[in-house]
Amino acid sequence: MARRPSTSDLVAAVRHKVTWHYSDATSSEGVGLKVVQKSYDGVPPADYVLFRFTIKNSATAPLTFYAGMFADWDIDDDFVDDVARNGLGWPLMYVTNEGGGVCRGARSS
Repeated sequence: MARRPSTSDLVAAVRHKVTWHYSDATSSEGVGLKVVQKSYDGVPPADYVLFRFTIKNSATAPLTFYAGMFADWDIDDDFVDDVARNGLGWPLMYVTNEGGGVCRGARSS
């Protein structure tokens, strides 16, 4: 039985790595968050993108917040009929097409 690749294996086999640095410093409602986002693009024929977020509270006061991410997946060949929905009370967001065929989504724990 083949071993499932680890995150380290996937990151080691990337074509492109992009790092973004951003914060809420310019917001009138900023609370002192600094974010580093690293994105890793898989080497063909692998079809994946990995994201790694490091979020830092640079303020002196403790902070409670909930991080989330949403992606705009293009479902099948016709992206025009794609719709996003939530999990109706679940911590879940997903994208499907109007016909309700293929779904892609993310669930928070």
